[in-house]
Amino acid sequence: MSDNITERDLHNKYHQIVKAFQDGQRKERLMGYIFKFLILAYLFVTTYTYMFMFGFGSDNAAKEKHIAIINIEGGIGSGQQVDASVIVPSIKKAFENENSVAIVLQSNSPGGSPAHSDKIHTELQYYKSKYPEKKLYATVGDVCASGCYYIATAADEILVNKTSMLGSIGVKAQHFGYTEIMNKLGVERRSISVGDHKTFMDPFSDRDLEAEHAFRDSVLVKTHERFKEVVRTTRGEKLDKAEGVDLFNGLVWSGEDAVELGLADGLGNVFELSRTIDGIEEGAMHNYTTVPFSFKRMIMGAAVEVIQSLSEGPGVGYEL
Repeated sequence: MSDNITERDLHNKYHQIVKAFQDGQRKERLMGYIFKFLILAYLFVTTYTYMFMFGFGSDNAAKEKHIAIINIEGGIGSGQQVDASVIVPSIKKAFENENSVAIVLQSNSPGGSPAHSDKIHTELQYYKSKYPEKKLYATVGDVCASGCYYIATAADEILVNKTSMLGSIGVKAQHFGYTEIMNKLGVERRSISVGDHKTFMDPFSDRDLEAEHAFRDSVLVKTHERFKEVVRTTRGEKLDKAEGVDLFNGLVWSGEDAVELGLADGLGNVFELSRTIDGIEEGAMHNYTTVPFSFKRMIMGAAVEVIQSLSEGPGVGYEL
């Protein structure tokens, strides 16, 4: 057998190399098309799911007798998932629909703004008085703490899971201090203000204990008193079960313990309610919640924002 490589062999080898290169390019282009298609499909599915879950879907369900759902889920405050300016119109729409036989607050929130919590609570009380035939329930998922519980107390009944967390009836304000780091770095803070205590929450300035004590007494304590008043007024004699227990110290309780203490009324969820409320078919529910569109929320999910609301401080403000 000859070891010589003929011109024909070289020609064939060249064509094999070219073909392999072309096949590789076609495969890369195909994978690129598949990847782009999957991205588009993902965006389509998440957009549709987002719209369906948060009240942008068809109103056909609202034309039959049903339970009206309002989501109290995520952080409470301006621009957050539970923003009074968005939630209150949803509440109004839910109560005013002649086919809604009951209203359910699906609650899963760590709390947030006292002002927004109070606004939502007050409006719920108003619409309850306007439509006394429609019972208001609050069902609790993982957690209903602080401002979320403030809102939930407007309900005629609060229903929990045994492993839910409920309570945190307190008020907090928090921020960081960076003065020691600045001193080590040789950085000087220069701030111009009028008013001896104007910058008492400035993290780059020394602590102003006089202003902090005044802020605690004039804002936090009074907000806490309002919170306690709301709970005592709405829960009434149910709190007699908790004789000897301080319910207003900021602690949280499991759902089971919350029922025993009178902070909640029993175990249950919206699906069980749909089987027990007269006048509707099982599972007849319509979500009235309107949530401002957020591309980040659509792509990354509401869980990201809930985690952020738990981990981030309120800055210069304060929260329930």
